[in-house]
Amino acid sequence: CYMEWIVDRYYNELVNYMKNNEQFLKAVGVLDFIKSTQVGERNIQTGDIDNDGENEIIFVRHDVLNQDYVIIMIIDKIDNKFKIIEKKINKGYDGYIKLLDVTNDIQPEILFFMSQGRDGYLLYIYQYLKNKELREIFKSEFSLFPDYVFSDSNQNGLMEIKMKGKIKDTVKDYQIYIEKVYEYNKTKNDFIKIEDVENEI
Repeated sequence: CYMEWIVDRYYNELVNYMKNNEQFLKAVGVLDFIKSTQVGERNIQTGDIDNDGENEIIFVRHDVLNQDYVIIMIIDKIDNKFKIIEKKINKGYDGYIKLLDVTNDIQPEILFFMSQGRDGYLLYIYQYLKNKELREIFKSEFSLFPDYVFSDSNQNGLMEIKMKGKIKDTVKDYQIYIEKVYEYNKTKNDFIKIEDVENEI
């Protein structure tokens, strides 16, 4: 936590002087800064998320002192100079990312799993646009300790997200088991709910 707070103050310097991705990765590796998250996922990824032929570095930065927000950090080479792109998300406690092409366009999206406490991880999916902004194309509904499966089970060329979890009904004092399926819609560039199951347990 202490090391993360120190390095947090020197991001711009690290990026200004870096000549390639490996330099940055080695620097933060020596400092043991970008560690695994609570669920054991490594908190840094590299991939070509803007389809420019070069890999970007993507990781999550935390609010070390207050744990009020998380920031998706992207280090991108723009006009032969490395720059930092940030996306701040409030009310985040912890988080990790994965890269996966969920729109079937050969360009991976950013899957951001964010915790707001002890109830598991909500899923956000972002596209990295040419204007260097992040567009949200999916946000999961709240549930306790959700599980996600990504597949094209009906083989129609469209990615599906299967989400399973539980919801506590505090009024009736029972839990509801939910299973929801979303399918990517190319026309809307969004995920549409195609299945919604709720059972009392």
